[in-house]
Amino acid sequence: MKKTLALALAAVMSLGLLAGCGPKEPANNGGGTTNPPSSASQPQGGDASSIPDAPAGGGTVGVCIYKFDDAFMTTYRNALQEILEGKGYKVTTVDGNNDQSKQNEQINTFITQGVDALIINPCMTSAADSIIATVKAAGVPTVLINREPTAEQMSAYDKLVYVGCDAAQSGTFQGELILETPNKGDINGDGKVSYIMIQGDPENIDAQLRTEYSVKALKDAGIEVEELDLQRGDWDREKGQTICANDLAQFGDQIEVVFCNNDDMAIGALQSIQAAGRKVNEDIYLVGVDALDAALNEVKSICGDTEDTASVTLGKRHILFEVGDTELICRRLEGEFLDYKNAIPRSNPISVVAETKSLIESIDRVSVVISDKLKSPVRCLFDHDKVLLSARTGNGEARDVCRLSGDGGDLEIGFNNRYLMEALRYAPADTVKIELNTGVSPAIIVPTDEKDNFLYMVLPVRLKSAE
Repeated sequence: MKKTLALALAAVMSLGLLAGCGPKEPANNGGGTTNPPSSASQPQGGDASSIPDAPAGGGTVGVCIYKFDDAFMTTYRNALQEILEGKGYKVTTVDGNNDQSKQNEQINTFITQGVDALIINPCMTSAADSIIATVKAAGVPTVLINREPTAEQMSAYDKLVYVGCDAAQSGTFQGELILETPNKGDINGDGKVSYIMIQGDPENIDAQLRTEYSVKALKDAGIEVEELDLQRGDWDREKGQTICANDLAQFGDQIEVVFCNNDDMAIGALQSIQAAGRKVNEDIYLVGVDALDAALNEVKSICGDTEDTASVTLGKRHILFEVGDTELICRRLEGEFLDYKNAIPRSNPISVVAETKSLIESIDRVSVVISDKLKSPVRCLFDHDKVLLSARTGNGEARDVCRLSGDGGDLEIGFNNRYLMEALRYAPADTVKIELNTGVSPAIIVPTDEKDNFLYMVLPVRLKSAE
């Protein structure tokens, strides 16, 4: 059972946290790229409906993050918590402040509290042996994330799995994106690519592999390279900005490519590049890893708003978009796309029709007691010609009634209020048909008019009887 729980949690993350596991990749020379889904050491994910709910009575998960002020890990932990809580798990997340001794204490505290499983993002890769020995002695199923242990370390405990990205692939993609530019990174035409490397934590295997393989991709293609500088940026935006500013002052136009092990450092480097009067994709190239929202917004600002016609060139492994003076190079997904059609339930015995606006307003009214700190599912009781909605948190309790057409069969089901409202808001119709099956099956939102064509699937949130 406990081994299954570890695998289930890994499946949740490998499927639901694609961004966190690294499949969203570099913000590059004016563009971004998306990698194929990353691999877990054992589970390989499935469709969303295959992710198991928490065991009867709920399950408790302790999450240890190496530090909260890392932008990537903030995105990761927020998504992780939302997914696990949506499946009925009680989640507690703690900040290690990049202090391994503090994190060790947090792990021991979780074990003493009797959590059902642990998810650990180690502060130090070298701490893997100690962490594994601790969780093994306690018999707690554990998922390690973002700091990959060796195969030998993984084999030491049969209730241990790892979820993370292919760091070598990430680095290779960075190098290949430079090769896809018109001049293959040799902006000044001197026959070599001169670069600076802003590295994460050199002790981190991901930083080591991204550093090595980004340059290796150029060398393997027969490109001569010149390393002007390599400095440790610790995944930090301000350090990325400082390192790049100092290097631009020292090396000036010699710098043709700025490699960054993550997007946060790349955003800092971009600020220094702009301050120096240089322009990405014209007289300098910049690549990062993670595809953070902040980085994608920077890409958007580089591309700008225009009414110009876009030219699209499809290559074997990349797509090139050209708009005016801007070029955007994206890596094409490899492998088979998720078979989403099989994940959508088609045989739903319950069908009701609602006015889209009225239902959104009802959900909005009961959501008044829900906040980021005080979360609660919206409880929906589908009755004859109506749905009773309610939510209860420490802020209070809210109830509302929305009229429907059809008989809901007294089905009770819970939803994340934001997800349900987003589906309804984007439905381009005044009325929608909601198809239902059980309290733990997805709700399907489709048009009532054959002239419209849309389908939204909203996964339910496990309800507790006391809610």
